[in-house]
Amino acid sequence: MTVNGLVPDVVTYTCIMNGLCKSGKVEEAKSVFRKMEEVGVVPNHFSYATLIDSLFKEGNEAEAFAFQGQMVVRGVGFDVAVYTALMDGLFKAGMPNDAENMFQVLLEESQVPNCITYSALIGRLCKLGDVNKGELMLQEMEENFVSLNVVVYASTA
Repeated sequence: MTVNGLVPDVVTYTCIMNGLCKSGKVEEAKSVFRKMEEVGVVPNHFSYATLIDSLFKEGNEAEAFAFQGQMVVRGVGFDVAVYTALMDGLFKAGMPNDAENMFQVLLEESQVPNCITYSALIGRLCKLGDVNKGELMLQEMEENFVSLNVVVYASTA
């Protein structure tokens, strides 16, 4: 995929994958992922987070977990984006306890939850009817000086 002598890097491939996933073309994004590996470009945590999030959104939990396992085997570190994708996916898959456990793992790994992480967690807790826990998470977010935005407030409504 060299164009005018320019060789795409992991950022280029991941951006293409992200665009394909946002367009509902997850299979094509996986093909780009495979192509990236074939040409020797090593996927990073953003590459994996993009696919994991999209696979969960499609309801393909098994493949999302397979990519998570691949990360572990390959020694690709988890960051807040990966943890957030996994937590949100676990909630969507009907595994709220596992999602909350994933949040604890994120904290134990000294990752700092961001606004997106809290929004996903608070929104899912409230949708499950656990508004009290959602409000506690909102307080924790404020105590940790994570900036609030309209998405976070809307997720508690």
